[in-house]
Amino acid sequence: MKIKTNDPNLEQNSETVRARDKIVEDFMPYWSKEEDCFKAAIITGPDTKKPTGQTFTRPIPSTQTAYENWLNSVVNPSTGQYYMQRNEEGIPIKGTGAKYVIKVITRIKVDKNEFLVSKGRLEGFSASGEPENRWVKNPESWVKTNFIWKRIINDRTQSYQQVCQGVRSVETVYELPFSAEAVDKLMLQADPENVELNIKDAKTEEVREVKWSSPKESLKLFKEKSFEYLSQADYIPAPVKAELRAKAEQQGLINKSYSPTITGPSTRTEYLA
Repeated sequence: MKIKTNDPNLEQNSETVRARDKIVEDFMPYWSKEEDCFKAAIITGPDTKKPTGQTFTRPIPSTQTAYENWLNSVVNPSTGQYYMQRNEEGIPIKGTGAKYVIKVITRIKVDKNEFLVSKGRLEGFSASGEPENRWVKNPESWVKTNFIWKRIINDRTQSYQQVCQGVRSVETVYELPFSAEAVDKLMLQADPENVELNIKDAKTEEVREVKWSSPKESLKLFKEKSFEYLSQADYIPAPVKAELRAKAEQQGLINKSYSPTITGPSTRTEYLA
């Protein structure tokens, strides 16, 4: 059985919807908020000026479809519990189940505020105990859809009413504000020796990795230093920066810099770090 949408490419299995409704832990909890945006956007009949009961269709992201397909393979539909791993005799191993293993944590600056998002791998097991993995990103954020509303006079009732005319805009909503405590919470789901720590400016889309002498020191910088300090890589001594730049120039990763007193194609200095 399938649920029909206005777009035949966006059909969903009803079993998938039931899996999301029943699961004991949703690793992508904010898609429900994306769906809620459309529940109030009810289409008004052009002639009757009455609500038709139909809403504008939300395009279903391929990432959501992939996640729900993963749920179908790792969730017991009867209980909503995640299947456990099984040993060689086929007996479920207690304490196993689905989990989210974080590989990348990004500290993102949006205007004057900072938030955290992550990327990683969902690890689960099928009914037979075989591994079922899926890569996911940014479960800490969601896309809000804003609609155009117009105030009209209903000739039949001689009263004002609000009519939805379609989508106005979309915006990303971040749910996890940056703090040292929030970073520590995410790190509980990561391998501290193999997690990538990034900073990102939402306005410019520029991403920089925070990496220093050891994973421990990198994490300390990531948690404690200001966004501006990290974006300028001020924790790297000038001689080290110069050495890194020289190596990058030799490898052709960046253009060579020129002294302002020397004629050359550019006087701009670009830093690797």
